[in-house]
Amino acid sequence: MPDHREPKPSPRRFARAGTAVLAILAAIIVLFFVGRLIWHDEVQEADPASVAAPDDARGGEGDPGAGGAVSQ
Repeated sequence: MPDHREPKPSPRRFARAGTAVLAILAAIIVLFFVGRLIWHDEVQEADPASVAAPDDARGGEGDPGAGGAVSQ
């Protein structure tokens, strides 16, 4: 009776497949972070007040609205 099983792939083929899988995974991760940075930049451009808003919670000097002492 003939053996109909396919021959085992060589170790070199396994290494190439592993490299391809890692390259695809790395590309997905890089694209995710690049896309997130671009999206975040667009959100900040759409609402510039959220970027330049003062931090009233700290109550630092020179911020009369926060109740801190104003230095002269």
